[in-house]
Amino acid sequence: MPKQKHEKKHQNDAEIGFYIFWEVISLLKYSPSIKNEDSL
Repeated sequence: MPKQKHEKKHQNDAEIGFYIFWEVISLLKYSPSIKNEDSL
């Protein structure tokens, strides 16, 4: 039982990692305001 719970947690961590990855990619692609703030 604890092993199954651990595996599920690991899977959730991986999904969160992919979610954060795509969020960062989306920000870099679609948000030019980052560069504008960087140059101020």
